[in-house]
Amino acid sequence: MPQYLLLRDEALAAGFVPRCKITLMDIGSATNARTMFATILDGVPCGNSATILDSGHRPPLGAALLLAHLNSFVFDWQLRQRLGGLHLTWHYLEETALYPPQWGMAMEGATTTALKLACNASQFSPMWLAHLGRHRTPHWALKARWALTESERLRLRCSLDAMSALMVGLEFEDLKWLLSDCDLPSAQLTRESARTLDPKGFWRADKEKDPELRHTILTLIAFHDLQALVGAHLGDRGKGIKAFFAQNDGEGWMLPEAIRLSDYDLGRDNRAHHPQPVRDRLGPRFFDFQVEQSVEDSWKECRLHARNLLGEAGYAALERELAGGGRVAEPVRKVAEPSSKPNGKPGQPELFDE
Repeated sequence: MPQYLLLRDEALAAGFVPRCKITLMDIGSATNARTMFATILDGVPCGNSATILDSGHRPPLGAALLLAHLNSFVFDWQLRQRLGGLHLTWHYLEETALYPPQWGMAMEGATTTALKLACNASQFSPMWLAHLGRHRTPHWALKARWALTESERLRLRCSLDAMSALMVGLEFEDLKWLLSDCDLPSAQLTRESARTLDPKGFWRADKEKDPELRHTILTLIAFHDLQALVGAHLGDRGKGIKAFFAQNDGEGWMLPEAIRLSDYDLGRDNRAHHPQPVRDRLGPRFFDFQVEQSVEDSWKECRLHARNLLGEAGYAALERELAGGGRVAEPVRKVAEPSSKPNGKPGQPELFDE
């Protein structure tokens, strides 16, 4: 929860620009379960320990796809090999490779998936309406798109991890090596037993769970399925990714009902040779409140939140963009009047002009 409350007019007078941005946790370690933690924030300030990144694209689409890769095992692994301290300073980040940029904006399914994970609250209503500009007639309730449950978040994160691995050119054996020892039983991941494992490995992630329920192992399964789709499209990775996120009536890849780890040359005990249930053990995809609202009411509420956040002028501009069907600009939040206090800076509002 927030520890400090800052008056909005004081923040604006000090130079704060209320915009959409990617922020990441500055403090990390190469021997934690994960090193990179990034998300999208909209209209809130960040302190010195929350580093800000600009995707160079118009939010939310470019920012969402970049966010997906930043949080992937592929990017995190690179970062862990370079990191020697506890702070993710820029000289570490600038040396870490991203995916080929020309693939980015063609992947609407991946972008929507990233938005479901990062923008699952009412304050992102303007962003979802901007995304609606590319999907003219949504047939789903907005809250039913938010990834809130453990099961749904795991499913979507595995999908994006698989996509990132494919985009940087990995094969299944490559990703399996990158996630080595993640299929060990929990009993072999105790403090004593783990001394022989790679100190920077991802085996710590979900180590208390059975292997078939771990984010790492399910990412390998998702990647295996994605590679099969690429093969079905004669090696075209772009078409394979598109089909991967378009399957199951646009819902994308689904968690398997059961997994036999030995089918993927995974597992270190006898359980790996027998099918183990997965989907039912991870719980439902949605909470009740996410599916009880009608589609019309869902988007009506979304527009109400957007109007309150953007102000009448900003919301009217967004509506004009949506009605025209053109490229939707980044929603502009309403800006407070210049501070009348002695320490206010005259002329500051022109920083927020379009």
